Amino acid sequence: MIAKYISGSTWAIGGMALTSTQFIRLTANIPDRWGSIWNTLPFLYRSWEVEITLKIYGSDAEHSGEGMAFWYVDDSTRRGRAFGFPDVFRGLGVFVDTSADTFIDTNHKHPFISALVNNGSIQYLHDALGTHSQLGGENSGCYAPLFGQEEVSRILVRYAAYTLSIFVAVGGSDRWSLCMKSEGVILPRGYHFAISASTGSKTREVHEVISVKAFALGPLIENARFENEQVVISASETSPPRFYTYVIKRPFDFVQPALLIFLPIVLISFMLTFAFVRFADKMSVRSKRLF
Repeated sequence: MIAKYISGSTWAIGGMALTSTQFIRLTANIPDRWGSIWNTLPFLYRSWEVEITLKIYGSDAEHSGEGMAFWYVDDSTRRGRAFGFPDVFRGLGVFVDTSADTFIDTNHKHPFISALVNNGSIQYLHDALGTHSQLGGENSGCYAPLFGQEEVSRILVRYAAYTLSIFVAVGGSDRWSLCMKSEGVILPRGYHFAISASTGSKTREVHEVISVKAFALGPLIENARFENEQVVISASETSPPRFYTYVIKRPFDFVQPALLIFLPIVLISFMLTFAFVRFADKMSVRSKRLF
């Protein structure tokens, strides 16, 4: 990933992100775009919280998508399929999925906020199963009407006492609403904060970051790298994998069983017709020889 460092700060941008004096635009209202911003310095505190002020909007609400994500990861410089970041990672991902899954049977509306704690062994499947192995169980996460708000919205991610909490304040509100809370979360120190966003091949929306504020809730730890060697990234409560239990909704599901029935019949008919034609040709040649 090609990085461009923001003058006078420890932040860098990548992808199609653009900076201004008022905001950082991660993606424009154009399909197939991605952008990111990340802090080049590791965060060396055990407990922390990050407040993100943002706006998500577009010219066509019917074709909006795909969304953005907050990251606390070991490597923030790689590009991937999860809102512009790798879908396999080590650390924490908090996802704001703005695209309604038309092919998946879900029980929530969008934009939908969920989280995933990953030790490098789980793939975040955004396009198919956005809440696969999500933190907090199947009923975790929340709907947050962030799209199209005239005023800015805020998301607060807090990690303290091995508990991850996410709060949301929508459309200029000063009141925080609890989105989700999960205990038993173990994350290392010394990882990097990052934010990324992407649009789909046929979907589009604008993702803007107005401000990012990080607060330490505990003492500074200098030997974070040594300590991280002893830390096993994990979470006590996650939703189970759903490789075989999700329901795919397609408008022409009846075509598949029909093909299974009629395709063998067509093939057999073709083979019989071909054999009959060959037999008729041989009989015709034999008749000519006799006369």
